[in-house]
Amino acid sequence: MTNKFNNQQEIVEYLNLQAESGYHRVLIAAIRTVVRDKGVDPVAREACMTIDEVGSTLSGKTEPSFSAILKITKALRLKLHFTIA
Repeated sequence: MTNKFNNQQEIVEYLNLQAESGYHRVLIAAIRTVVRDKGVDPVAREACMTIDEVGSTLSGKTEPSFSAILKITKALRLKLHFTIA
């Protein structure tokens, strides 16, 4: 399996582009894509979550908690950044 992203900058650009949609479900789906690319198991370990918890958080079937999203983004070595709209 080849990785969709070659480096962290590509991931940042991809997530920022998806965030521009203004829809949280689009951003969650994008985070799910990145997690799958990086590998669910290592991301779950780094986030101190189970694979099932990561899967449930990013499934799109439930509203994920903000803390779970923060754990996952931190595990991906990313942080949220706010600017004036």
